[in-house]
Amino acid sequence: MLEKGAKMLEVLMYLFENYMEQDTTIKMSDDQVNLELQQIGYQEREIYAALHWLQALNQSGSRMKFHHKDAVRYYLPEEIHKLSSEGLGLIAHLEQAGILDGASREMVIDQAMALGSDEITMQKLKWVVLMVLFSQPTHKESLIWMQDFVLHRMEKTH
Repeated sequence: MLEKGAKMLEVLMYLFENYMEQDTTIKMSDDQVNLELQQIGYQEREIYAALHWLQALNQSGSRMKFHHKDAVRYYLPEEIHKLSSEGLGLIAHLEQAGILDGASREMVIDQAMALGSDEITMQKLKWVVLMVLFSQPTHKESLIWMQDFVLHRMEKTH
């Protein structure tokens, strides 16, 4: 049995791979997406959770304001637990490399925490970063780098 949140991430990955790479919005209505995903075998609650997660992602971009690039980010104990030192290291590395800025870092953390998993694996975190960057039209170069990092490098390891 998959852990809580794993199926939701599968739904998100399916949507990303089949719809979002072609356009910035899913062109089908939520009902059409829901029906298609149910036909594939996903449960309605998993689909609802994934669509809600995407809606929150789209709304978070307009809420995130980050004004000082040298500010220090202190993590809450639950963030440290869920993201692990390896995940926090990835986030720091991506920020230092200019892939994430302060606002996109906060979106990644918020969206990773919203997955509902007890622990966010590196694979899950990479997908969250990819989806956050995809939702940000001003981060196209970072998105291209992250797509290569997530999609193409994963193929080489399998």
